[in-house]
Order: sequence, then structure tokens, then C-alpha cells
Amino acid sequence: MVIKIISGMVLPFLLVLFFTRVTYSVAVGTLLTIVLLILSIYKGYADYPVVIAVDITSVIIGVIYARKMMDRLRSKA
Repeated sequence: MVIKIISGMVLPFLLVLFFTRVTYSVAVGTLLTIVLLILSIYKGYADYPVVIAVDITSVIIGVIYARKMMDRLRSKA
């Protein structure tokens, strides 16, 4: 369970950043990450409520950071 919590802290955050950087849209990056999380919950990989809460928190932090990243990217152009 510890590995699931640690990966739940890191992976959704990185997925939001990756999808946002590839699509140049925070909304699309967030949507793709949420779809992947819903599928993982449906398949039974996130079977503890604590893991689900950590995943959701990581996505929220990823969205905040992705917005800052896109603002910096747009200000450079």
C-alpha cells in the first residue's frame, strides 16, 4: 500500500504536466489524467480510499503547477 500512496503522489502530478505540455491545454491535460484515474479505480488498482484521495490531491496540485507553467510559456512567446 505504501508504494501505491507514493506513486499516487507523483504519477498524477506528472501526467497532468505531461499532457498539458503535449496538448498546450490545461483542461485537456487534466481531463486525460482524470479519465486515466477513473479507469484505474474501475479496474481495481486504487482500492483504498486513501490512495484515491492522494491521487485527487496530486491532480489538483498538478493543475495549479500546470497553469503556472503555461503562463510562463505564454509570457516567453
